[in-house]
Amino acid sequence: MRSISEPIFDDVLPSAIESELEKPMWSVVSFNQRQAGALTYKQAADLLSELDAYDIPGLCIITDDAASRLKS
Repeated sequence: MRSISEPIFDDVLPSAIESELEKPMWSVVSFNQRQAGALTYKQAADLLSELDAYDIPGLCIITDDAASRLKS
């Protein structure tokens, strides 16, 4: 039996997360529109920070797949 402090996924989870975060599959959306797509997660986070400085409401980062389902 594992202890609570023992990691469950060991080396599997970090590499899986890292690879998805580095893929250009992220979009930045606001209440009004999709601001940008096909970004890495870091690019999306940087853009979100820039847009937030301009007080654009409702900003979030989602996958391009999810963004493609938003109604315009």
